[in-house]
Amino acid sequence: MTEFATVMIILWTIHWPVPGTVDDLVTAIETYLQRKLATCDVYLIFDRYNPLSTKGCTRRHKSSKTATGPYHFTASSQLPSQSVYLSIVDNKIQIIEVICDALLERFQEKTTQTKLVITGPDPVLNEIQAETLTKRSDCDT
Repeated sequence: MTEFATVMIILWTIHWPVPGTVDDLVTAIETYLQRKLATCDVYLIFDRYNPLSTKGCTRRHKSSKTATGPYHFTASSQLPSQSVYLSIVDNKIQIIEVICDALLERFQEKTTQTKLVITGPDPVLNEIQAETLTKRSDCDT
């Protein structure tokens, strides 16, 4: 039987490097995942924010109650506080996309015997093992 770790609520539990940049946050997540990958397969599963989903209206309503609007950022952007960033749906969508893209790039350069599976905004999940990225279209959702 294969052991595996599912990383849940990582954006709320990982050290949020303020002051710091989005890239610093990606590095913190990368370090956390490397520790887990030393002993088991890891499945990093992010929520998908489909505006037409049954929860879409509720999420937008909650986001509209926050005082600050959505941020537009890149990997080098400064991070605001965690609660400011993660209380707005548009911010979460952006940060998940940036994190997924950066992790896919970084882990393709690392040799691991264990498997990292990343589910993000793309309907096709990504699997990385031994420096090889596989797009798992057989798991398309």
